[in-house]
Amino acid sequence: MKTLQFLIILFSFSICYAQSPKQSLPDSVYSQMMWIAKGEIVINDTLFKFDANTAYYIVVKITNNLTKETKEICTLYPYLEQAIILDSKVCSKGYDREYTFFSEKSLEIVGFYDYEYEQFHECTKTLNADSLYSEALNDYMAFANNYSGKCQIYIAHLLFNHGFMSFAGSLAGHLNVLDNRQKKDIINSFIKNH
Repeated sequence: MKTLQFLIILFSFSICYAQSPKQSLPDSVYSQMMWIAKGEIVINDTLFKFDANTAYYIVVKITNNLTKETKEICTLYPYLEQAIILDSKVCSKGYDREYTFFSEKSLEIVGFYDYEYEQFHECTKTLNADSLYSEALNDYMAFANNYSGKCQIYIAHLLFNHGFMSFAGSLAGHLNVLDNRQKKDIINSFIKNH
């Protein structure tokens, strides 16, 4: 219980601008998703690392220090890692969910300049995260074919904000959804083995 309280406090953040998509779950759920995307998990105040060779989509709040513009965007975790490494002045707050970048190249890498809320709303206005999740579990190939392409990142954003992890799978990078049972299996295997 102490670990859970710590994680909830540690990973608290708020999304406070009107145009951005809204989160719908407790912060602790999002922090758990970020840990899995990084290939890390905390059990009883101990950090364990595992091989996360899957490129998960994550949702982060990015500020362009040059213009002071802030956006909530969806990006692949490896892109965020690369941008952080590239920008020696990067500032982080909100424990891995809020970043201020000083480098234009880092902003390009995470997709800051290309991310448009109008496009998010256009791509997701008729979609429901729970239905998308069910569809992905029922017919993985149809889901990957139907929702990959120009709206893929925005659909991943919608899914993340509702607690569903998605990733760029296969060589083609089609959108895939991590079954919540798989997410629990990752956590349970660490609990059992450590």
